[in-house]
Amino acid sequence: MFQAVVYKEDDPSKTHIRNLSIIRRDEASVTAIIEGLKGGYTYNISIYAVNGAGAGPKIQMRVTMDVKEPPHPIMKPVPIYDSSGSVVVTSTTITVKMPICYFSDVNGPIKKIQILVSESGAQHDGNITKWHEAYFQKPRPYFTNEGFPNPPCPDGTSRFFSKQEVYVIGADNTCLLQEFCNGPLKPRRQYIFKFRATNFKGQYTDSNFSIPIKTLADGLSERAVEIILSVTLCVLSIILLVAAIYAFA
Repeated sequence: MFQAVVYKEDDPSKTHIRNLSIIRRDEASVTAIIEGLKGGYTYNISIYAVNGAGAGPKIQMRVTMDVKEPPHPIMKPVPIYDSSGSVVVTSTTITVKMPICYFSDVNGPIKKIQILVSESGAQHDGNITKWHEAYFQKPRPYFTNEGFPNPPCPDGTSRFFSKQEVYVIGADNTCLLQEFCNGPLKPRRQYIFKFRATNFKGQYTDSNFSIPIKTLADGLSERAVEIILSVTLCVLSIILLVAAIYAFA
């Protein structure tokens, strides 16, 4: 039998002893697999043979694991349901479950998770746009945020209780002209969403899209959103004008 003592170089306090899976053996060499390592980390490894007399001499090695895009998640994005079994939705928002336990970091550390939203039927458009362009021009997928850390996955996670474990799509009326905006959704429209996990190399993996979810009829109309956008533009123009006057003065 062969064993290995393994620990991450940046965390030597956590040492693991693993039994090696032998996949090939001949007179001159033995080929084995060390399981449970994660991409992007450097490991210090000591390998040795064990028999009835005890452990033999150790072979020391230092290995840095390659980084790949995160594995595709098994779970599908889903909305939050109320006690009656109805989706928690308004005319401009949809409340969804955060991607807790969706993406594994086994292929390397995950830098960020983003939410990609689209009107049903427009999700296959390869050009990801901004919220205001998707709202006022042509429906296309858009990101609601710059990204948040991959939520931790505690053992036995199966229900969602706190505000940190839900995300309200369409909840922000203050970012209408920014590159990333979680702006209001259109009333009486069907939307779908998915999650994207990206590592520090820029490699990413998308989840599947959710089922179509229809917003309600009443609420913030397209005209109201146009008014909000106009006011925002006016305020920005005033700020720029004051800044220009101050600079010339």
